[in-house]
Amino acid sequence: MFIPRLPELRPAALLLALGLALPAVQAAPINGSFEAGLNGWTVLGDAAALASPQATEGSRIAWIGTASASLVDDAPQAAGALNLSGQEPLAVGQPGGLEAGLGLMLGALDPDPALFIFAIEGSALLQDFVTLAPTVLHFDWWIDSADPLAGQAGGDQAFVLIDGVLSPLGGPGSGSFSALLGAGSHRLAFGVIDVADALGSTRLGIDAVHLTAPVPEPKNWALMAAGLAAVGFTVQRRSHRR
Repeated sequence: MFIPRLPELRPAALLLALGLALPAVQAAPINGSFEAGLNGWTVLGDAAALASPQATEGSRIAWIGTASASLVDDAPQAAGALNLSGQEPLAVGQPGGLEAGLGLMLGALDPDPALFIFAIEGSALLQDFVTLAPTVLHFDWWIDSADPLAGQAGGDQAFVLIDGVLSPLGGPGSGSFSALLGAGSHRLAFGVIDVADALGSTRLGIDAVHLTAPVPEPKNWALMAAGLAAVGFTVQRRSHRR
């Protein structure tokens, strides 16, 4: 009498038999390490992928800036000295400006209109992608600024936009960001805006944009393990009946 060994049954098959979906690890957004420049990303305004020893994945960081390509906004620097690409930042608060490119309503980027704090101009990188299961988005960020109020009320702001929801990234420095995404279509954008005036430009650096499967909670692992044991017991019992 032949009794099949449990290792011959793949974990995926056992989970499917239990009606449990395996967490699918999605492919990261295209060119999330920016080693291929800005390929795969829609550029709104001034941005470039530059070699940097700060990079956490590969050798490049995508930098997004607010510096003009033709005007002096970082005195005593010459006009355009801190511009990244030769492209001007886009106007904010005007039809056809940065909000339109991001799919936002006019005025959505103004920090506090009630206190007359408005965004002036800015730039962004944008990409749409699809996930097939709940997924965690991760990325690393850096902010450099000549604005003494950057990250504060009335100062330049850097942000991430996920499915229409804006999240600020803080003031000068560095950090990492994670967010849980559901299955479906997503719009991801990184941006930086001049607030109140165009003086003292700000740069946002982004790297290591990737997706991972969420880790099940301990109680869910226990349920999965119990289910696998039950399936294994059923397979053994059926094999003895042959």
